[in-house]
Order: sequence, then structure tokens, then C-alpha cells
Amino acid sequence: MFCGVGAVDIERLAALSRLLRAPRKQVLYTRGQPCDGFHVLVYGRVVLALVSSKGLERPLQIIEPGGSFGEVTMLLNQPHTLSASTVDDSLLVFVPRSALLEMISHDSGFALRMMASLSQRASLLVDDIEAYTLQAPLDRVIAYLLRLLPTATRRPADDRCAGAGPNGPITIELVVAKRLIARQLGLTPETLSRLFRELDQRGLVSLHGRVVCLKDVDALGALLNGSPLPMAAASG
Repeated sequence: MFCGVGAVDIERLAALSRLLRAPRKQVLYTRGQPCDGFHVLVYGRVVLALVSSKGLERPLQIIEPGGSFGEVTMLLNQPHTLSASTVDDSLLVFVPRSALLEMISHDSGFALRMMASLSQRASLLVDDIEAYTLQAPLDRVIAYLLRLLPTATRRPADDRCAGAGPNGPITIELVVAKRLIARQLGLTPETLSRLFRELDQRGLVSLHGRVVCLKDVDALGALLNGSPLPMAAASG
């Protein structure tokens, strides 16, 4: 969003913004609170969630470093519709509404970049909602893992990734607890564990704490697209 903004404008924006250090599991705001600015995450992770009147929480998005959140609500001048809380110890920059509106008023390029960023995120959110409500549970898990590939690392096979295929192994570290992932996917923790076991039995995925080994990415994609795969032979 801020790519292309001149140094003078960045300095002016920084002078009007403030740093916010938040420990793990700190609530940044809740639904219904006034929204007078937005946040940019420097490090850590933040979960945005929809909380019902009965206190039931449904995570909608995990914000990674470099991401921002709260702009839409701020521009609409409405109270927050979601709650935000930190997953890890985090550092954020809070940009007040007045500072952003000043930037928009004299930099049309910034306004266009901001619109493009918000449009892209809205599209991704629609894709997530569609995936997590219309897809079968196993497909939700596969789609979630494949979405994490940009942050994954390719590594030589070791004991944890034994039996990897030609398009693996690729390891992914789950940065949030599995119970949080289960809620985000609309599953129970027990169902998520069962689906990981099913993928393990197929020889496609193995789970070691928070480390996931994708043994054959192409085969996972084929399974997601409806191609049946045989069960792997039982070992031991």
C-alpha cells in the first residue's frame, strides 16, 4: 500500500502514527468499539475473528507481518465489526484516520493502491468463506495447507518426512495452534486430527507437532480437484 509514497509523506505519516507493543493473547479491540484508525503489523501475528452475542468465536483471518487491518471499517467511519487479538508477542503501527485521509486527499496514487489492496483482500476473504462453507472437510484442510506454501521451506527428506514423493518434501510450520485452525476451517479439533491422520495414511502428509510435511504437493492438488488416490500401504 505504501510502495511509491515519497519520503516526506512517509515522515509526516510516521509522525502522526504510534507504535503499539502487545503481548501474546492481548485483545486489541472488540466488536462494537469505535474505529478511529487502522493497524500495520511489524512482527508477530494477529487473528481477526467474528464473535457472536453468545461469545462463540470464529476466526476469519490471520494477519502476518507486513499486513494491515481495520482500513475498511475506518473508512466507513463505523464501529469495529470484528475482534482482533494477538497470537504472539507483536509490534504494530497504529495509523490514525485523520493521517490516512490527509494522505488520500493529496496523493491519488496512494488512494488507488489502497483500493487495489482492499479489493484483493476482499476477494481472498470471499474465497475463504466459500472454501470453508462449501468444500468438504478434507478439501478444506488440503486447501488451507496449499495456501501456506509461499511461506514453506523445501528440505531434504529426514525421518519426519520419510516416503516423500518427487514433488516434496516441503515442510510448513503451523504458526497458530491446531484448535485455532480447526475453528477457522469450521471443524472440531477432533475432526481436524482425524483428517490429518487420513492424509497421513494416504502417504501425502505427516504431522509432527506444529511441523507439517507435505510429501507430494501435486498429489494433494489432484486430490483437492477430485482425482481419487489409492490409500498408501500400511507400514509396520
